[in-house]
Amino acid sequence: MSAELREKKLLSQNVSDDMLPTVSADFREEETMATPKPRSETQYSSSNGESVDEKKNDSPSKSPAKSDPEPQGMTWDDWKKLPMKFIRVYVVIFCMWLGLLSVYWGSLYRREDRVQNMKILVAVEDTEFLLLNSTVADPVIGPMFENLLRANRRLGHYVIANVTELSQVANKRNITLFEELESTVHEHKYWAALHVDANTSAIVYDLLLSGNTLSQDAASVELAITVIYESGRHFSALSQYVTKNVRRIQLDWINNYAPLAYGNMIQAYLTPLQQASLISLANSSSAGASFSYLPLFKLIDYRPARSAAVLGPSELGLIYAQIFSFHQFNFSADLHNSVRERLRFRHFLWYRVLFSQLNHIMLALVYGLMTLAFQVPTDVAFGKSGFLVLWATMYMFISASGGLNECAGTLITFFDKKFLLPPWIISTIVFNISPTFAPFVLSPGFYRYGYAMPMLNAYEALKVIFFDTWKGTLGRNYGILAAWIVLTNIVLCFILSYISRKTRERTLKAAREQSQ
Repeated sequence: MSAELREKKLLSQNVSDDMLPTVSADFREEETMATPKPRSETQYSSSNGESVDEKKNDSPSKSPAKSDPEPQGMTWDDWKKLPMKFIRVYVVIFCMWLGLLSVYWGSLYRREDRVQNMKILVAVEDTEFLLLNSTVADPVIGPMFENLLRANRRLGHYVIANVTELSQVANKRNITLFEELESTVHEHKYWAALHVDANTSAIVYDLLLSGNTLSQDAASVELAITVIYESGRHFSALSQYVTKNVRRIQLDWINNYAPLAYGNMIQAYLTPLQQASLISLANSSSAGASFSYLPLFKLIDYRPARSAAVLGPSELGLIYAQIFSFHQFNFSADLHNSVRERLRFRHFLWYRVLFSQLNHIMLALVYGLMTLAFQVPTDVAFGKSGFLVLWATMYMFISASGGLNECAGTLITFFDKKFLLPPWIISTIVFNISPTFAPFVLSPGFYRYGYAMPMLNAYEALKVIFFDTWKGTLGRNYGILAAWIVLTNIVLCFILSYISRKTRERTLKAAREQSQ
């Protein structure tokens, strides 16, 4: 009996122990569902509404990671729409590319036909002279030289000056006629000046008469014609159009017009006996015939390049500077957004303006230091202060270009049209370089808009720094650059104000929609 009671007791105890965990677990689950545990301040909801703690407690075994769905492929309707999308993209690219190339190549179109617009002053001082028999003879070299220029009008606009009037102007300034020619070229009134020395015909006559090729007359004849120009006025254009065409005229002079002038002088002013003596001396002279010594062109460059590397900082470097003026804003966009959240709007405006100017100053400093590193002289016009002038000039150019880029970039980014950023920067470069790297006299009148562009005015100022060209336009150049800086910063403030107002409106609208 006792054994039977003991067995029943153990059986009832085992049943109770097996049921207790289940009941307690069910109770705890009901309790948890009935009274949810309050979230701590550190908990926050994810984008899909689940708490972070809940996500952390989910084990990989209970919620396996979902793999990315495989692409379903394109339907027939998608394939039918694809060609039109390609056509639309290519039409946009074609029109954009065609428009930009047309602006730049338009400045080069038929440029050779506009070379005759480049004014070149001509001063012929050749005058009458006395023959051996005391007869007054008309000059031959000077008039023949004028005929040469008239026959080559397509190579330049040659203005034959009245030597008497030009001498009177020179006398009023207490300078010589030759110095007056230098002044007119330096002040950009003419691209070059041609000068025929006084008494050139008389010297040629004496040389033919004596037949002495070792005399002073032979040396003087070869230096009778002088060409004055300044490469610094437009370093790339002068070599392509002015000096190149002058050498073509010189070749025509030596091959055709100068021998013709000598032949006319021999026939008109030398007697038969003198002509026979000239031929005899020519045959016996080891130095050659006297009539082979022709008046040659002596080219004088009053503003040459002191370094072959000057083409970089004076012209091509401006393109890179303009590109960096855009990217300084592009690199700082994230910084501006983070600072905006911590500053009042008025303070943020000051921050944007001052931060941009600091960037422009640093970029200009790098430009100047690179110029010195490649040993390009900056002391040509302003001495030891030339580096500071270069730094200030590049700062004004980068600031003017950067302000314009910042205004456009801010608007493009706000409206989420970032695909417009590359066309914008390319178009600004094209519209700046088209009127800058070609003289206006060689381009259509449309490109006169370049007078107001930042790059052209910076280019004109850099020519003064690197070549010591005429300083008469510096006031206008720096004034236009300063106007661009002030205008773009004012416009930037209005743009930032507009963006701030629109952002508030969008936030309030989203809050109202969420509350509804």
